[in-house]
Amino acid sequence: VTEIVSQWNDTTKMVFVTTPNNPTGHSFDMTHIERLIAATAGKGIVVIDAAYAEFADPEAIMALRRNDHVVVLRTLSKAYGLAGARCGSLIADPCIINLAEKVMPPYAVPTPTVEKATAAIASEAFSIMPNRIRALCEERERVRGALSAMANVEYIWPSDANFLLVTFTDADNVMQRAHDAGFLLRDFSQQPATLNSVRITIGERSANDALLRAIASGDHS
Repeated sequence: VTEIVSQWNDTTKMVFVTTPNNPTGHSFDMTHIERLIAATAGKGIVVIDAAYAEFADPEAIMALRRNDHVVVLRTLSKAYGLAGARCGSLIADPCIINLAEKVMPPYAVPTPTVEKATAAIASEAFSIMPNRIRALCEERERVRGALSAMANVEYIWPSDANFLLVTFTDADNVMQRAHDAGFLLRDFSQQPATLNSVRITIGERSANDALLRAIASGDHS
């Protein structure tokens, strides 16, 4: 926070904070975000990208909205599995909403998207989401345990999201083995901060087991 604030100048108008972060999956300490919000009051806008909030602490993140220079971004693409609908929301003070409306492209939200989004947050569907999220997080930790026993795994990043970022000794081979088994993983192995790392999205138990077998096929433990 101190470094961000120290580099803030008259031309700085906005800062983005992604929590939980993508691709690492870690959440930022709320006290640090609150310090950043306090330090930027009257200077600019703090945008909280909370795409994966359902897997962490959505209530704490939404509470940050009590500050009129804070914007929270939410989506149905992650926990609700509606990536194809491309439906999200910007939650902010009315004055910021008014400004955003002036620069938004004049595209209507398609009817199928509205229908899917409405169904996803209907009472019956909404009520079962906590159990689904809890089960997915438990599955994430089970997969973490299985991966940690493999010799070709160097590091598994802490995650509060629906994925794990894993550093392998042979990331290219892992990507190929996964592809051969019918899985598409996110390759971050060439990024400076995530060398040799691959992001694995957690799915159903049977799919996770099939992926683990594919990854283990090149393990030399």
